[in-house]
Amino acid sequence: MAAFSVNGQLIPAAATSSTTPNSIYPRRKFRAPSSSRLPRISSPSPRVDQGLGIGSKFPFFNRHQLTLTRFIQLQQVEEGAGKPPPPVLVLHGHYGGCVGDLPSYDAFVLGGPYSVRGYNMGELGAARNILEIGAEIRIPVKNTHVYAFAEHGNDLGSSKDVKGNPTAVYRRMGQGSSYGVGVKLGLVRAEYAVDHNNGTGALFFRFGERY
Repeated sequence: MAAFSVNGQLIPAAATSSTTPNSIYPRRKFRAPSSSRLPRISSPSPRVDQGLGIGSKFPFFNRHQLTLTRFIQLQQVEEGAGKPPPPVLVLHGHYGGCVGDLPSYDAFVLGGPYSVRGYNMGELGAARNILEIGAEIRIPVKNTHVYAFAEHGNDLGSSKDVKGNPTAVYRRMGQGSSYGVGVKLGLVRAEYAVDHNNGTGALFFRFGERY
């Protein structure tokens, strides 16, 4: 059996795994964000779609997107089995743009559970360029978490450049904000979101995480 010496006494290695006091080997702790420890940032997620323009019925265009999400731990908590996770602030940004002869069915849509919550899919409009920003604070409660969020989406004035201008035809705003609260119930998110354009709220049930 392997052994090592502490203060001149020979101690079997096998015994140390169960008899070592926590005062000697304290439990590791999460550290609050500081200048020496940056908050966790997801890798930028770029995506590029290219229309080759082969033949007269196939348009030539480039459609590109960039997404960045940042998670900031707000409190120092103790790590271990049965310990709650820390409260977290999530910051999110998404940009989409295009050049060339983009068909209207490939335009970016604003609004929806993975765009701007509180609106239906495409309720804010369709555009060649978009910017979406959002923030969410998550507070752990027992085996789940509750959260509050605010989001905004903008067509950057590019809706009018989409063929047929569906944003104007269907009288969409081209931009909008929302805010609300929610709770995670297993795989389901139960959210109450307020549509800032109309000042009305609604209850939504979604699957998975927004970020």
